[in-house]
Amino acid sequence: GAVGEHVVRITITLDDHEKTVVVNPKKLPLVFLEALEELQEDGSWRNMRAGIQQLLKLTDEEALQLDTDHIIQISNAVTGAADIPNG
Repeated sequence: GAVGEHVVRITITLDDHEKTVVVNPKKLPLVFLEALEELQEDGSWRNMRAGIQQLLKLTDEEALQLDTDHIIQISNAVTGAADIPNG
């Protein structure tokens, strides 16, 4: 990416290892944004695991280890950095 591009470094601890991923808030996977929108609108967590799996490029096995703390941490990190319009 270009120098000075605003990115977020996200580190999550899974069962047996840590995973650090650098995310560009301007290039978020739509599946993650859709899941985030659902979560904000109706409190549905249904698609959040798939969204985060795409965002962090997790394996299926890693994605199964995600818990609510991970999801909240990642959502806050990304939305804090991104100008995601609310509404």
